[in-house]
Amino acid sequence: MNQNQRKFLLEAIEKQHKKESGQLRDRRPKAPSLNNYLIASIMDGSFNMKSEDDVRKAMAQRVRDLGKDDCFVKSGVTRRVFHDDDECDSVVVPVDVLFEYPPAYAVELAKYEEELEKWKAEAEALDVAINAMRIKVQIGSDKALEVLIEQADQLCSMSLTASNQLMLK
Repeated sequence: MNQNQRKFLLEAIEKQHKKESGQLRDRRPKAPSLNNYLIASIMDGSFNMKSEDDVRKAMAQRVRDLGKDDCFVKSGVTRRVFHDDDECDSVVVPVDVLFEYPPAYAVELAKYEEELEKWKAEAEALDVAINAMRIKVQIGSDKALEVLIEQADQLCSMSLTASNQLMLK
């Protein structure tokens, strides 16, 4: 296989990688909206706030963990929900410090995290496959590339991870 053929094969592989990467990005799972679940639970009265003790402990921990140049209370112009822009001091506190996650949100979050792990594994497999194929095409022997060459007309419709498996045989 001459250099031009290898270059052509690499370009076909790169084109397929770009296509598969785009499809994979489009399939990335969507995180549930904590904002929506929390507002719904506040509106239906099912929300639960953390105990005063838990909030106090979490705030104390946050203050202890602040860096040298960080501060707990920030001053400046902020947009308040029910008032005009005004200069005021504010504290930003994560939702889970003040509220228990709504049960329905916790269920959806667990599903999302599971789907995200699968998605990340698929993305990793695609990256591993493209990197392995680049190396194989660039330095592989003609004999080692025969399987891929035989499948070259199918390469545009075959996934890179499947093509990569062909080359391992």
